[in-house]
Amino acid sequence: MHCALELDNPPTLFLEPRIANDRFYGFLERTWRLQQLDFAHNNGRSHYEITNAAVQGKNIPFTSLLTMGESWHNNHHAFPGSARLGLFAGEWDPGWWLMVALKKCGLVWGIVLPAALPPRAELHAVDAAGDAALARMRTAIRPRSTRTPHLAGSAQHSETSNCEDCPHCA
Repeated sequence: MHCALELDNPPTLFLEPRIANDRFYGFLERTWRLQQLDFAHNNGRSHYEITNAAVQGKNIPFTSLLTMGESWHNNHHAFPGSARLGLFAGEWDPGWWLMVALKKCGLVWGIVLPAALPPRAELHAVDAAGDAALARMRTAIRPRSTRTPHLAGSAQHSETSNCEDCPHCA
């Protein structure tokens, strides 16, 4: 975390006044800043620890609805490729609920969950819930890592067909 990136031609970031002065945008920015800077890496519970990580995320229950589930930051650090961040009972994840609804409408596919991610040697449970979840994931059948997302039910593939025979999965 102690590094400097010096660019010959750094990008210029500019927010249009109509966005920068928008009250709702300001509310979102303050909420994000408070959640990220003050809480997400410093306060809250953890189910997991990542060895040699510069920063350990923390789960912050009381902000989960406001942040669409982004406050399950320890879960995100443990499984950064997962679409679902609320992984345990009581961890409300409106972002996941929206993803499920979009999938049912056929607008989202190829959703990745923790069990489908490759094992990480640096990931360790720090409580019984995390330990049980990791044990379940270790015994789960993992999809082949070469599979690419595709539209389930398309002419090339259906949910009932064998992925081994699907040209988009092979």
